[in-house]
Amino acid sequence: MPTFHENSHSPEQRAPADGPQSYPSWTLPQELREFEEDGDRTFLAGLIASFLADSQDRVQRLRQAAVCADFSTLWKQFHALKGSAGAMGVREVSDLCREAEEQATSGIDADYARTVARIESAFLRVRPALMAYCAQATRGSHQGTSASEASGSRG
Repeated sequence: MPTFHENSHSPEQRAPADGPQSYPSWTLPQELREFEEDGDRTFLAGLIASFLADSQDRVQRLRQAAVCADFSTLWKQFHALKGSAGAMGVREVSDLCREAEEQATSGIDADYARTVARIESAFLRVRPALMAYCAQATRGSHQGTSASEASGSRG
């Protein structure tokens, strides 16, 4: 089973020419666009990178909880992932987690391994766009820095 951190294309190959907000599988939410408008794309890229790392950890915990039918852990992880994915504009993951959270709350004996696989697949589809945004934001923050500014910031 692939994990959602696998990627067959580099972020640069997936980044569109018209800017970071128009990826086919993800759009920067309006609430986060304020960071861009304030010129703080590097901070936003850090938030997205943290979200990706945290989500990978949560999916691993979900896999383990699904095997054990640990409804409490399933509910907690689905709930947390639903919120963070929603905040980052990853709607498909948020919606899948909302549905799964309701099942886990009810103690419904669902196929949680299949549900986790669906969540992971949704991440596989959106991850390249998120990574491309991060790469583009980081690249853009270094373009305006002169050699003297860069060397002055080291010491």
